[in-house]
Amino acid sequence: SNGVTDVVFRVSPEVIRTYSVNVVKDVIEPLTAKLGGQGGGHAAAARVRVPAAFDEVVSRCLELLGYALGSHVRPIEDQ
Repeated sequence: SNGVTDVVFRVSPEVIRTYSVNVVKDVIEPLTAKLGGQGGGHAAAARVRVPAAFDEVVSRCLELLGYALGSHVRPIEDQ
């Protein structure tokens, strides 16, 4: 991992229709503006590579997705 985190996004058509989510505009662009790195794709599928620790990247992705969805998103807890 060497301090670099890769994230792949997939968004269902229903979520895009309901919430107008675009993972490039709503997550990848603000994430790379803050942490550096690069990524791309389209509203329903995208990938980003960020020079930051996994936990920080996941936390920021969830925060950005929460804003895009109009709610607070959290990871599923381990059972």
